[in-house]
Amino acid sequence: MGIIDWNKPAVEIERLVRGLYPWPCAFMTLGDKNLKLIESEVVDVLDDTVSVGKVCEVTKKYFVIKCGEKGLKIKKLQPEGKKPMDTVAFLNGYKVVVGQ
Repeated sequence: MGIIDWNKPAVEIERLVRGLYPWPCAFMTLGDKNLKLIESEVVDVLDDTVSVGKVCEVTKKYFVIKCGEKGLKIKKLQPEGKKPMDTVAFLNGYKVVVGQ
């Protein structure tokens, strides 16, 4: 139930994230890391060349994943085996690149 289908509109995924927190949580895989999503926001996608389910924007404060419709800005998450953290803290310790 918590596995995210990135082909769905970002609005539906954001609702899934809110609805499944704190348990069982919506989750995704980024590289070799499993991440529970805690807080997200629907945004417009700036880079239309990236395929659905891939990172389409990265800043020092957040990253955006392209959905079937619009994008999902990740604001707070929990890496596997770690405590929940905001995206700024996550990006300080993990490298995230466009297209990942």
